[in-house]
Amino acid sequence: MEFRVIKTFQTIVRLGSFQLAAEYLKYSQPTITLHIQKLESELGFKLLERGKSIKLTEAGKIFYERANILLKEYEYLNNTLKDYSTGEAGTIRIGAAEPTASSRLPSILSLFKKRYPNTEISLLVADEKHLHQHIRNQEIDFAIGTVSESFRDIEFEALLTEKLVLLLPFNHALTKRKTIFAKDLIHETLITAGQSSVQKKIEQLIFERTGQLPAKVQLGTISTLQHFVKENLGIAVVPQISATLPPDQVVVKTIHDLHEGPAIGILKHQSHTVSTAGKTFLALLKQNLAFDLKKTQIELSV
Repeated sequence: MEFRVIKTFQTIVRLGSFQLAAEYLKYSQPTITLHIQKLESELGFKLLERGKSIKLTEAGKIFYERANILLKEYEYLNNTLKDYSTGEAGTIRIGAAEPTASSRLPSILSLFKKRYPNTEISLLVADEKHLHQHIRNQEIDFAIGTVSESFRDIEFEALLTEKLVLLLPFNHALTKRKTIFAKDLIHETLITAGQSSVQKKIEQLIFERTGQLPAKVQLGTISTLQHFVKENLGIAVVPQISATLPPDQVVVKTIHDLHEGPAIGILKHQSHTVSTAGKTFLALLKQNLAFDLKKTQIELSV
């Protein structure tokens, strides 16, 4: 049973005329007649009484009621499938590491949901090790984060390089320095945020430039870290986007030989095919991260 034939029957009943239905559907009248004959033949029941006016038989009344429901469901299904094919619907499973998860993604996700309200988004926030595991198990479609080593089964597309800044309490001696180098941090207490890949990369860069590491106080999150700096418990090297405390609470400085951190990008399993909705989100992500990078470069040059 063809949906176009059911649509023809519904239109005849709604408009009350074979001729009006033919004009509305842009069919010839013989085609309209053929559709009804075919439908009645398939069902084995007469649906319409022809005369000066169109009347439904008892079977026709029952079929018309169900046909309306069927056509609405078909229209909904058709529109939904179109949305899936164009990326305007679907489920996207995203993984993200800090600080991108809390500092970059919220505004991008909000913009995406406004443009594509029929999409569903699942967000997993985890460290690099756990994100890699979820990617391998294909429990997420892709992740936004860093890589500290290469993997044969995980693809990485770099989008930007994390810019690093130094957080200092107001009364710290380094606040008066015009130029600060990595070696100036060696005798300081360095407050770190857990064992994230970004934090590990920062410590690696400090060691590469100085041959040693400062004493550490290890905390759980970057947001906590800033408050420890504020209370004069140490200094911190963090991604610039994580320096969120007002300028009257901590001093933010650049380190001359330590202003570039790890690359941030998209990680996905090499055998996983990203859905159209996922590709649409990634396009928006790349666009916004490119703007974020340009803005950061301007701020660092001021």
